[in-house]
Amino acid sequence: MEGFNQERRGLFDGQKVPFDLNAIAFAVVFVILYQAGILAIEAIQQETDIVARITADLASRVGLDGLTGTAETTFAIVQVAENDHVITEAATAKPLVPSTWLLFVIWNIVIWALFGGAITRIAAMKVAREEGLDFKDAAQFALGKLPANALTVVFTIGIFSLFYVVFNATIAGGLTRIPVLGDMLLGILFPFVLLSTFFMTFALALGIIGLNLSVSAIAAEASDTFEGVTRAWNFILSRPWQVLLHHALIVAYVVVVLFFGNLFLHLSVSSLSLGWWGMGNTPRTLEIVEWKQAPTAEGTNSVALKNVRSVTVPGKGDYLYGRVFGDFAQSQSDGRHVNVATDMESTLATWTAAWVIFWVWLARQILYGYLVSYVFCATTLSYFVLRRDVEGDDYSEINLEDDDDDGFDLALPVSPVADPASDTTPPGDEDSGGKDDVDGDPPSASAKDGKLKV
Repeated sequence: MEGFNQERRGLFDGQKVPFDLNAIAFAVVFVILYQAGILAIEAIQQETDIVARITADLASRVGLDGLTGTAETTFAIVQVAENDHVITEAATAKPLVPSTWLLFVIWNIVIWALFGGAITRIAAMKVAREEGLDFKDAAQFALGKLPANALTVVFTIGIFSLFYVVFNATIAGGLTRIPVLGDMLLGILFPFVLLSTFFMTFALALGIIGLNLSVSAIAAEASDTFEGVTRAWNFILSRPWQVLLHHALIVAYVVVVLFFGNLFLHLSVSSLSLGWWGMGNTPRTLEIVEWKQAPTAEGTNSVALKNVRSVTVPGKGDYLYGRVFGDFAQSQSDGRHVNVATDMESTLATWTAAWVIFWVWLARQILYGYLVSYVFCATTLSYFVLRRDVEGDDYSEINLEDDDDDGFDLALPVSPVADPASDTTPPGDEDSGGKDDVDGDPPSASAKDGKLKV
């Protein structure tokens, strides 16, 4: 890196985050498949809201339960009595069984490693060669590097588990099983527990911060797990503030886009009404006709009694908004609850609501997909900037894996060996001895082993 000195132009060195439609397409598929996988796990394990419950549980274990809620997630059980009054009972969700945790972790690792590998490879090609990568090639690369990308997470989990399970739980915690003396030893030797916990936490921090940097390194260098992890961790330790600022900018961008993206989705439906204008938000009153069978005074026959109830329902605009973004149940004046969907939805209204729900859902997946692709692409650009700062490698350097001979090296032309029998040197020119023309251009000084590095 001697002599490497350039004027920096911002945190990303004047480079722009790669934008590629194939990367966004991969990310949209990633978002949809991820949600489908979570629903499948919930169906198999007969659980609900496992993402929120696991997040809350993990947060509570590190003292952040105030940010996400308690680990004991509560939900409501709604029962309807004979008098139609709604009774709500609070219940506590049971802890998730280990098999649910295992399926959740495996699914997250596999889908992140697969789609992260494809998106970062596309971004790396965009940064290094300013050209995209088609869907098929990106998928093939991601499948080939799936084990390497997945093992970056396993590598971090392995180091964390080594200190947590072996040193702390087994060795230090096992000391307390020794009668009397064990408790005393643990108190005296607790500084070693602190040291072990420090290394455990340090490795976890490097693993989380360097998670996407590792997969970006594998995508750019076509390397294995160890090289990807060590490169990422080396860059974090060499440029910690730069890495943190890069991640802070990425998170800030995601938060801003997510806020305005959700605002866009809600406005797309709520803007269909303005007071009484448009679809209309003016509440309406519906008459619900109910027929009940009542026995006669003699008790031999029954007669049908007609009962008409008036129910106040929202305007069409508010109702559509409620159908798209939440459940709709409207209370009557007497306190009883009734589901107004079957009473106010005509065939046309049902058709309209179904299509609006679908388009809003699709737009939401595209929004989430764009943000996922941006995170991977921005992290890949961050890797290239850090690599240039730490190692001095140019942005254009990328490993094309099996295409090295075709894409990186150009063979120098080899002059044919002169045949002595075909010597046609004119008489009088014997002194020249067939020497090279000194006025010609010599071979490139960068030529090495018969090949020229481009």
